[in-house]
Amino acid sequence: MSPGLHSRRQLPHTREAVKQKNCLRILFFATLLFAMSANAAIDLVVKKKIPVYKEPEQGTEQISELQPGDRVPLSPRGYGFFRKVLVRIGGETQSGYVLKKDIVGSRVLAREKGLAEAPVTLPYHQRLSAGLHISYSMAVQPSREYGFADGSIVKVSDLSGNAAYFSAFVNYPLDPQWVLQGGLSNRSLILEGTASNQKIEVTQGFLSFSGKIKYYFDARGDFSVGGGLEYARGSGTPKVVNKTAGTSLSDSLRDSDVPSFFILNLVIGYDFELFERVFLLPQMQVGAFLNSSPMIISYEPGIAAAYTF
Repeated sequence: MSPGLHSRRQLPHTREAVKQKNCLRILFFATLLFAMSANAAIDLVVKKKIPVYKEPEQGTEQISELQPGDRVPLSPRGYGFFRKVLVRIGGETQSGYVLKKDIVGSRVLAREKGLAEAPVTLPYHQRLSAGLHISYSMAVQPSREYGFADGSIVKVSDLSGNAAYFSAFVNYPLDPQWVLQGGLSNRSLILEGTASNQKIEVTQGFLSFSGKIKYYFDARGDFSVGGGLEYARGSGTPKVVNKTAGTSLSDSLRDSDVPSFFILNLVIGYDFELFERVFLLPQMQVGAFLNSSPMIISYEPGIAAAYTF
C-alpha cells in the first residue's frame, strides 16, 4: 500500500474529529454566552451619598458610604429592602448592602455595550408616603328605638343614608409586601328611617383615628388587601330631626351623650402611578361599628391622591 493511499484512507476520520471538536467549541461558547446573559453584570451609578451596611438588616453596622459619581457593581437580586454591592474598603473588595430607597434616583447601567440605562425605582408601597382621601359612605342600621325625656319611645324602621368625608393618611412600609397606615378622618354619618309615617333623620359628625395594615400579593405589585381598627369620637350629640314635620327632636332625647364607636374596617385597593412621585389610589372599604346597637355597617368606595418621599 502506497503512502498516498494510506493518507487518503485516514482523511475521513480526521475530518470527523475536527467536526466533533468544532461542535464542542460551539456548544461551549453558546453555554458561556447564555450564562453571561442570564447573569448580566450591572453597575450602580450613584447620584447622592448612600450608606453601605454590613448585612441586609435594619440597624446593622455601616461599613462605607458611596459618593456621587461612584460606579460600583450591583447585584440584580434583592434582599428584602436591600440590594448587594461591591465596594473597596482598605484596598480590598468587599460586599455590602444598600437600602433600595436610597438608590432611587441613581442609575443602573448594564455592562454590555449598547444597552440603555435604566432608572432605579421602587413600587409605591415600598416608599414612605402621605396623602388625602375622599370616601363616600353608604351606611345601614336595622330598626332601633329612641327614648325621649317624657318617657315615650319611638321605634324607627331600618335606617340608611349616604355621606362623604375626608381623611389624611401616612403609609409606612414594614417590608416589601406589608404596609402600616395611620389616618385621621372627619367622618359624617347620616341615617334616615320612618316612625309612624314620619321621616326621621339622624346626623352625627365624628373625628376618628385609624390604623390599618395592608398586604401586597407581589413585592412589586399594585393590588392590596388589608384591615384595621378605627376609633371615632362624636363631635357633638346626635341631631335627630322629624323631616316630615320639620321639627328637631334632639333636645327631647332621653340619652344625649356624645357617642364613640370602634369600627372594624376591611379594605381592598389598587395603586396607579400618575407622575414620578404622585399616585392615585382607588379603594373599597367595608366597616362595622362594633359597639353600636344595633350594629351599623358601612360600604365606602373612595379614592386618594398620595405623594411618595
